[in-house]
Amino acid sequence: MLLSPQPKYLLVRSFSENNYYIGEVIDENDSSFFLKTNENVEKWIEKENTSIILPEDISGVDDLKNISHPHDVILIENLKRRFDQGIYTTLLHEMAICINPFIRNESNPLYNDKLITQFIDQRQTYDPANENFLSHHYQIAENAHLSLCYGQYNQSIIIVGESNSGKSEICKSLIDYYCRSSLLPPLVEEDLNMFYYGTGHVFAILESFCNARTEFSNNSTRAAKLIKFKYNNSHEFIGTTTEIWLFESSRISSPPPKEGNFHIFSEAIFGCLENTEIQDYIKFPGTEFIASCKSFEYLKNTNLSLEKSRNGFEKLMIAFKALNFSFDELKDILKIVIGILYIGNIQFKHVT
Repeated sequence: MLLSPQPKYLLVRSFSENNYYIGEVIDENDSSFFLKTNENVEKWIEKENTSIILPEDISGVDDLKNISHPHDVILIENLKRRFDQGIYTTLLHEMAICINPFIRNESNPLYNDKLITQFIDQRQTYDPANENFLSHHYQIAENAHLSLCYGQYNQSIIIVGESNSGKSEICKSLIDYYCRSSLLPPLVEEDLNMFYYGTGHVFAILESFCNARTEFSNNSTRAAKLIKFKYNNSHEFIGTTTEIWLFESSRISSPPPKEGNFHIFSEAIFGCLENTEIQDYIKFPGTEFIASCKSFEYLKNTNLSLEKSRNGFEKLMIAFKALNFSFDELKDILKIVIGILYIGNIQFKHVT
C-alpha cells in the first residue's frame, strides 16, 4: 500500500533483546509494519509491539518537555540529532543537558562572547510569560539571575555529570557569563579584568590542588566546589567565594591503580628543579624531573609529563602573583607540598 509522503516513525519494543529502538515505516499490512531501523536494518514488526512517534519528537526540539512521548530512547535520539547538527545543549524545562563536543577554541558553541551578548540583549525585553529563549546553558544562568532580581530569592545551579563530561568547563563558562553580563554598559575593562581574570586565577590554583589524572580523564576534579556569586541590593555583581567539599584526600597516599596523584605534587617538583628563585629556599635532591618524582612513594605509579608539569607550574605562579600572594607565602606553600611527599617516604618497622 502507498503511504503518505510524511515519514512515519515507531518506537519498537524488542522482546528478544529486551530493549527499545526507533524505526521508520516503509510499508505496512493489517497486522505488521515493515520498517528501517537507525542501523539501516529492515524488518517486519507486529503492530502490537510498536507505538507511533510524532516526527517532531525526534526532529531535534529545543526543549525536551515539549516531546509528546517522553521515552528515554526518544530523548536520546533527539539529543543525537541535535549533536549531529552541531547543537550541544538541549533544555529540559529548568534544566540544560550539555554534551561535551571536546572543542577548545572560539568555534565551540557552548561558550563564546557572541552568545553572552545575545542573552544580555534579551534581558532588556524580559517577559516572564515568554518562553521563546535560546536553548543554551546560559539560559539557565540568565533565568537564575532574573529570578534573583525580580523574585528576590537566592538561586542555585547544580552541575552534575560523568567523569570527563565537561562539568568544570561548564562551570568556568557560567562564571565567564556572570562576570561579563553583570557589568552593565559602559563596560569598563578594568572591572572586567578584576572579576573575570581574578576568578580564572582562582580556578587555576584549584585545578592544581584538586585535579588529577584518572582512568577517564587527564584533568579530573576530585572534589566538589560550592561557588557563591554575591550581588548587592542593586543587583550588581560584587564577587565570588569558593568552598571545597568532598575532597578525595585518600588519593594523596593511595592513588588508584593506573591513575595519578594531584597535579600540584609534580608541578611543585618541577618548580624546585627548574626555578632558580625557589631553589635557593627549598633544597631538593636530584636534578632530573622523572627520577625525582619516582623517588617519592606517592608518585611512583603516576604517569608523569614534564611538559604538563611545566605548564601547570607556570599557570600556578601567574595565578598566585595575580592574586597578590607574597614570595614568602609561595615558598611556604611549596614547602608544605614537598613536605607531604617526604612524609610519604617514611617507613615504619614493627618492633616487638
